[in-house]
Amino acid sequence: MTIHQAVRRKITIALSVSAICVALLLAIVRFWPDAPWAWTGTFLMLGAITPLLYAVWLVSCPKCNAIFGQRKVFNVAFNLAGILYCPNCGAALDQPSHGP
Repeated sequence: MTIHQAVRRKITIALSVSAICVALLLAIVRFWPDAPWAWTGTFLMLGAITPLLYAVWLVSCPKCNAIFGQRKVFNVAFNLAGILYCPNCGAALDQPSHGP
């Protein structure tokens, strides 16, 4: 697995968990707004926000373990700005994520 694939996998999982929590939250608000268990919306909101915060602030390069940060993480994960190297260590994103 390359660095690009490893980062993209982390971001995709985080976005998927967040999307599922938002969908469940919207279903509760739409179909059962007065249910006695509607307080679970608080936990679903935390479930939607936490993976996004993880994706933006804690995803790091598997090679150098430096955090990509708010601006670079989605560019690296989805190749939006054509970034070919880790902005922190300069490792090519197409090389294996583990090893020397």
